[in-house]
Amino acid sequence: MKRIKSWWCPLLVGLFVFAQAGCTSQTAMEGRSGVMLGRTASAAPMSDLSGPAGGRVANEPAPTTALAAPKPEAQTVVQVQRQVVYTGALTVLSPDPAGAIDAVKQLADRLGGYATNITAQAITIRVPATQFDAAMDAVAELGLVTDRNVQAADVTEELLDLDIRLNNLEALRERMKALLEKADKVEDALKIEQELGRLTTEIERIKGKLRFLKDQVALSTITVRFNAPRGTSSGLATRVRPFPWVNTVGGEAFGAARLPQAQSRIGKGARIDLPEGFVRFYQQDYRVFAIDRGQVVLKVTRHANYDQADTSFWVDQVRDRLTEELGVPISAAQRVTIRDNDPGYVMTGNRPAGKDRLGYFVGLSATDDYVYAVEAWGPADQVEQQHGRLIESLRTLRVSRFW
Repeated sequence: MKRIKSWWCPLLVGLFVFAQAGCTSQTAMEGRSGVMLGRTASAAPMSDLSGPAGGRVANEPAPTTALAAPKPEAQTVVQVQRQVVYTGALTVLSPDPAGAIDAVKQLADRLGGYATNITAQAITIRVPATQFDAAMDAVAELGLVTDRNVQAADVTEELLDLDIRLNNLEALRERMKALLEKADKVEDALKIEQELGRLTTEIERIKGKLRFLKDQVALSTITVRFNAPRGTSSGLATRVRPFPWVNTVGGEAFGAARLPQAQSRIGKGARIDLPEGFVRFYQQDYRVFAIDRGQVVLKVTRHANYDQADTSFWVDQVRDRLTEELGVPISAAQRVTIRDNDPGYVMTGNRPAGKDRLGYFVGLSATDDYVYAVEAWGPADQVEQQHGRLIESLRTLRVSRFW
């Protein structure tokens, strides 16, 4: 090895101090300016930027000399694209947590992501950041969302700082390698090699941190927890309610009860004008069932009122039954006027049913003696198409002379 002069040790210390100072000063400068390292460019001459098509700005005084002094070129600051880590968490009420979890896993696959953790009631997925909003919205469609949280962490400055530190440490390592080639003493070579080892370890640590942050930016994380509604197979107790008929609302629609068999003999039934295209197939015991060719089922029932409760009371009871026990997201109640100016309310919702969605419609109206319920359900698109006709049918209900 070539002989190295005795001043290499102070030089080594000076290089190390310079590298550390460079990290601090450059980080501060980068943080203030918001410019990516090595991302400056010369701007066009000022004369080209003074106005449209290189012209002067309005009201600019004319030049007083034939030759203007040349202006120095300006430096254009290129803005850095913000690097943001998105994390989402949802709690969803679903009658079939296992099926919903499988649906989330398939969603992640379709969006170019993957599942990282799956339990009996929860799943964590990672999806491309560009698909984060779409994934959150799709998961929300799997049931009734009871809690939703989104966090966004801006890691732009941290990435810039790590990049600067990495560049400085790699430059310092190259200088140390050059010193090692010139060292003629074993003791000096060992000290340089020890410092090279420390630098390499730090460089690899920073590279690992950069890889981690870039991965977090590229792929967003979403954790979804599914809770089963009360009264489902989860074992949760059904809410105690003193009105038995409310516990039957949505029963046939969401699998808790079967449709009655069609009967040729028609008994006591509703005085209501069915929507066009519906065929009445059952009418007994104050219950009417009808169906259309699009497989939308209509059910009309009458129940005893208690203490002359108004319609809004029953709206709250039915909404609670549908959302908390059956996991059906329900819209705000829409007021309608029934025949004879009796008040009524309409609510709608839908819920996953295998690969499709089941639409649901319920209209309520109460008099002093009775509560009338009009339910309809079927494929979500078909129920939506029938929405206007269902409301018009509800308006024809003869609540004063129902039976």
